[in-house]
Amino acid sequence: MNLSTLRNAIITKVLTIDGYRLVPFPLETFDRSQNTLAHLGFAVSLQNTAALDERQRVNTRIFMQTTVALIFAYRIRPHSISADYNNAMDAEINVIQTILGTYETPTGMEIRYNQSTRTFADSLEYVIITLEFVAIHTP
Repeated sequence: MNLSTLRNAIITKVLTIDGYRLVPFPLETFDRSQNTLAHLGFAVSLQNTAALDERQRVNTRIFMQTTVALIFAYRIRPHSISADYNNAMDAEINVIQTILGTYETPTGMEIRYNQSTRTFADSLEYVIITLEFVAIHTP
């Protein structure tokens, strides 16, 4: 499986959720300019790939482990900060469940959730949620 196939599988899953759209900016620059953020805009990056030694067998398939990062923005309204922060965390769970679901997962790929981080944009206009997954796959 090509790494682009892995990335596109994650993107396809997120696009099944109403309102989400892929932004053209790389994940690493997602939060640098407030104008680039949009409610439910997201980016996906494959952070690193390594051999999964405990699954390697002589004369059989090679297994790899890739760290997948997904970032999205959730708009926080000035008079509803607490409610919108709760809504953002509910949206986070929805994305996690969608990615871990079986829809459009290529054969030979297993996805596991690792962690989430939440930060506010400097303007307090958005909460920025970064999700990290580990994908186990063959090349």
